Amino acid sequence: MDNCGEYTVVAVKKGSNDEIIGYELETGEVISKDDAVYLAKEGRLLGAQVSRSEKSGEYIISLHEDVKYDTIDNLPRK
Repeated sequence: MDNCGEYTVVAVKKGSNDEIIGYELETGEVISKDDAVYLAKEGRLLGAQVSRSEKSGEYIISLHEDVKYDTIDNLPRK
């Protein structure tokens, strides 16, 4: 599927337990994990898709393995 999103994630926001709780977009806006999942499902988050785990529910992952940050979790922390 071609993902021609409107937004790009540039950094992650992590909580005290080191779990991702939000994402910073290229606009500087910080959105919640749930909002990021919604945007990815709508195809509006460039290079991201939704995955799911039993522990943390739905979250976003990178579509690309050959980018500077191979997973969204490895983006700079904010």
